[in-house]
Amino acid sequence: MSDLIVGHEALDCYLERIRSPMMIEPVERAKQYPRRTDAAIAGHLIGSYAHGEHLKFTTTLPSASTAHQVLVKFSPVHSTPIG
Repeated sequence: MSDLIVGHEALDCYLERIRSPMMIEPVERAKQYPRRTDAAIAGHLIGSYAHGEHLKFTTTLPSASTAHQVLVKFSPVHSTPIG
């Protein structure tokens, strides 16, 4: 993680996320997480992009006094009896 933003496009993206974060209310998580998971598997950028071998997306969760940015990591669907 870094505090360096390189380029106008990255700065615009950062400023837009600060102004209107992609907030998911607790009652919406059960609906929104599968949708965002499917979108990430399809290759769509969901939240900020985090490199690595496992699929993931970012979102913002509200709390009583503030909001928390979280990283949601998941495994792809497996067609085996266990997965």
